[in-house]
Amino acid sequence: MATQEQFCETCGAANAMTARFCQYCSAPLPFKHTTGALPEETLLNGRYQLETRIGQGGMGAVYKAADTRFNNRPIAIKEMSRAGLSPTLIAEAEAAFERESHLLADLLHPNLPRIYDHFTEEERSYLVMDFIEGQTIEEYLDENGSGPLPLEQVLNWGDQLCDVLSYLHNHQPPIIFRDLKPSNVMLGENGHIYLIDFGIARVFKPGQSHDTVALGSPGYAAPNNTVRPRVHHAQIFIVWARSSIAY
Repeated sequence: MATQEQFCETCGAANAMTARFCQYCSAPLPFKHTTGALPEETLLNGRYQLETRIGQGGMGAVYKAADTRFNNRPIAIKEMSRAGLSPTLIAEAEAAFERESHLLADLLHPNLPRIYDHFTEEERSYLVMDFIEGQTIEEYLDENGSGPLPLEQVLNWGDQLCDVLSYLHNHQPPIIFRDLKPSNVMLGENGHIYLIDFGIARVFKPGQSHDTVALGSPGYAAPNNTVRPRVHHAQIFIVWARSSIAY
């Protein structure tokens, strides 16, 4: 990956994207908190050395890194940037990120990544978790064409999804994973799957209005979810999404 640079408006010199002052003339740099722009070998929180960017989204990026305090153990770091967001959106994004970190920290299941750390640095928030070697089901399907997959393979994925979703729904309080789709399911070794991206998951509380707000992705969210039902049907919606993935 090529190291990205920013240029000093005073002397024109090239500087690292993470620099706050020009290394040549010491002028302050118009630092932009661009998600996914951190160069390789950047050291975060004094211990996590970035190796490569493995994912990129509108407000977030995911890096593979090494934990230098634990024999360079491979880990994944999810980054959330405030760049270009209004104060209201910043508050919403930070709340979602904080919610994801607390949700994962309280969970222990073989189909969920473990969380190790959560911190803020240079106006970015970071979540440190298991590095999963593999690809999303969406990537797998893109690589293997549009033909049908072996029934045994699909049933294996379905069994695992049912098991982890049942674990979440039976958690106290219940946790609703509200954006189930192929790009949020990682496929690891030997067909083992992991649910990822808990950004819009939430703890269900009876009578909480936001639990019936339409969320999810087109093609996988249940139609009756998009019209905002008056009662909580989260588990039915999850069955719809899981069936859509299997289809």
